Order: sequence, then C-alpha cells, then structure tokens
Amino acid sequence: MAQPPQPAPPGAPPPGDSRLLTWITFGIIAGWGGLLALGSFLGLDNKTPSFDWRRGGVMLFCSGFFLVMWLLAMGARSRKLRNQQQKSEVSNHELSE
Repeated sequence: MAQPPQPAPPGAPPPGDSRLLTWITFGIIAGWGGLLALGSFLGLDNKTPSFDWRRGGVMLFCSGFFLVMWLLAMGARSRKLRNQQQKSEVSNHELSE
C-alpha cells in the first residue's frame, strides 16, 4: 500500500516557485557580475587605464566561477535529498508489508 505524500511544512513555498526563485536569483547574480565586469573594463577611475579587457575578464571569471560552484552545490544537495527521500520511501514500504 502506498503512503500518501507528506504535506509541506507551513510557510514553505511550492517546489515550482522555489525553482523559479532560484533561477531568478541566478540571473540577477549573473547580471550583477556582468555589470561589475563592464565597470572594471571601462575603468571609470581616472587613476586606471580605460578599456583593459583583462580586468573585465577577471571579473567575468570570478562571477562565473561563483555561479558554477553554486550550481554544483545545489545539484549535490538536490541529489542528497532525493536519495534520502528514496531511502525513506523504501523503509516505509518495508514497514507496511
């Protein structure tokens, strides 16, 4: 006999909303990294040379590295939660038999 799905805790966003919010946050951080790279490329400070592509490249690399590491961490966490859920479903199934 299958167990009914467990209700979400009070105040928890539905899974679809949580995923959408994650991607919106990802896009905002990527845009912020792009703006930082543009500002460092343009060199708006009088003491630094303008249009140095290396400074923009460093900013893009650092922002991209952060986003990739964040995605890897979220993927690892998702995989861990999915494995825990599968184990609990198997143990619940074994107890009900």
